[in-house]
Amino acid sequence: MQFQTLHLPYLEDIIKESQERLAKTDILDLTESNLWYPDELPNLPILEKVLKELNLVEHVHRVAMHVTMPGVTIPVHLDTGPFNWSLNIPVQSFDDSFVALYETDELPELLHLPNDVSYMGYRSEDKMRPHTKIPSHQPLLLNVKKPHNVINSSDRVRVMMLIRLNRSFNIEAFIKENQSMKLKAS
Repeated sequence: MQFQTLHLPYLEDIIKESQERLAKTDILDLTESNLWYPDELPNLPILEKVLKELNLVEHVHRVAMHVTMPGVTIPVHLDTGPFNWSLNIPVQSFDDSFVALYETDELPELLHLPNDVSYMGYRSEDKMRPHTKIPSHQPLLLNVKKPHNVINSSDRVRVMMLIRLNRSFNIEAFIKENQSMKLKAS
């Protein structure tokens, strides 16, 4: 399974709460796309309430904010780290920005961006085409150990909150526990 879309309760409140927190940082003043790890879990009471309701609190490994500049497509990659799944929540997103999923027989390798950031990517990326594109305004659980990237075709900065779930998280058990939620898997 590569992803699971979610209809999170209180999503608009979570977005507003997150945007207010972001306004107190300089994260949106950047000139390039980046991944930002806050020093501590942001104080977001509504999000914390939803995570408790979904029985996800014990699985939270770390929280990151992914900022994607206008018109940017980041490389196809696999995330590294001690987690397989990430709960991605839109903070600032638009209809013309997506998470794209890929299938390939090519093995990933350590590659470097011009700014010397390394990542697990693919040499034949230019030949790869997404088999699924998920609009960024939709919260989703993403299997980050499968090939994916972000496409921001908009003329605005895209920001997603990435809640990294530790390896104790079991997607099948989560789906079973949350049957009442509107879930779409692939």
